[in-house]
Amino acid sequence: QLALPELHRRGWHSTLLPVLGEMDRLPWWWPGSRRTMSSAEFVDAASSDLVDVAVHGMTHTCFPCLSPERLADELSTARSMLTAMVGHDVNEVAYPYGHHDSRVREAVRAAGFTTGYTFLNGRVMHEYDPLRLPRITMHDGLTAPLLAHQVSRRATDWAANQQQSGHPDRKS
Repeated sequence: QLALPELHRRGWHSTLLPVLGEMDRLPWWWPGSRRTMSSAEFVDAASSDLVDVAVHGMTHTCFPCLSPERLADELSTARSMLTAMVGHDVNEVAYPYGHHDSRVREAVRAAGFTTGYTFLNGRVMHEYDPLRLPRITMHDGLTAPLLAHQVSRRATDWAANQQQSGHPDRKS
């Protein structure tokens, strides 16, 4: 409702990150936010040539906090469900909360994903590890001038984007 019309007006590409088990609800992980897209809204938005999609899990659970079996299930279930919704293979993942570590990245790779997005804002550089890419998060407080500033910044002006971002209460 907010970002997509503006992005489409400008002809800019974007990526949607649905939490598939929490669609059409108020997101418990982001108090005060608007409800998430419904399945129908998501499928409609994802049909645009300007929109890509990435797995963001079924439940918005911290991936490093999951057992290896639960992580594999979270990734495979979300990937197969999202692939069915959009009608093509989905090979990108965005880590909930940006939390990832080497074990998570290996599970993501083993599940067939080729790209992983962290929660660090920034621009992608060619030499970055494809399973630790930055992203620009859309939210109600992201004004047009702030968005313009963010997308116009040189990649080298952003913080170090290849750092690890495991759970803050755990050693990664």
